[in-house]
Amino acid sequence: MSENTEPVIEAVALVDVDGDGIVDIVVELDDEGTTTSYIDVDGDGTTDVVVVTNEDGSSVTSIDVDGDGIADIILIDVDGDGQADIEIDIAADGSTVTAVDIDGDGIADVLLIDEDGDGTVDAVVTLDENGEILEVAVVEDSE
Repeated sequence: MSENTEPVIEAVALVDVDGDGIVDIVVELDDEGTTTSYIDVDGDGTTDVVVVTNEDGSSVTSIDVDGDGIADIILIDVDGDGQADIEIDIAADGSTVTAVDIDGDGIADVLLIDEDGDGTVDAVVTLDENGEILEVAVVEDSE
């Protein structure tokens, strides 16, 4: 494939899980081995979850909890072990909490907090092996 071409969809599957005649899952496979799944969890005809899985098993899952069409939770599996290594929780006001599991034990080791929703980290929280707070570092604005 040349550098200037976009991946081409090789296969598409439409799945009606509950038999109500409404497609609940759409799965696409492109020529680069990337699978994208669009899932309608509540059967209302809108996508609630999008999962993009690469050939190496790594994935990004986007979840729209409140049905407004904007992701509320993003899960990233960096190493393809089926467990989220990074979870980003996005509030309605744009503020975020990003939990990073560095050692892969299923418990966050670091929290990156954007309290005001401006896209920059306002605080870094380190956690112990039980998820208890070890240290909080407030990041000062450079302006």
